Amino acid sequence: MSDATSRIVFCPTLVAAGNKDVDGRLVMLNDHLVAVLVRLDREEHGDLMGHWSLEATFGPAAPPPNQVFATLDDASVWVQQNLTRRGKP
Repeated sequence: MSDATSRIVFCPTLVAAGNKDVDGRLVMLNDHLVAVLVRLDREEHGDLMGHWSLEATFGPAAPPPNQVFATLDDASVWVQQNLTRRGKP
């Protein structure tokens, strides 16, 4: 499917990350789970508090280490640029 017709949906979920960062999003690309994001909600994250951390991707793409997005819109752009072009659904 081409980038122009790719549909990205962020489904709210709770993530058992082993800390208080539990607000998560399942990242669905054309109805396929392609990634998991967790919101950095603790003060110890400093300037990154409130940002979204890429915890996992699925399929052939390997994400850069420590990928963090300021907004879900930023994450959506990354998914479009990195996951739709590497054999993802």
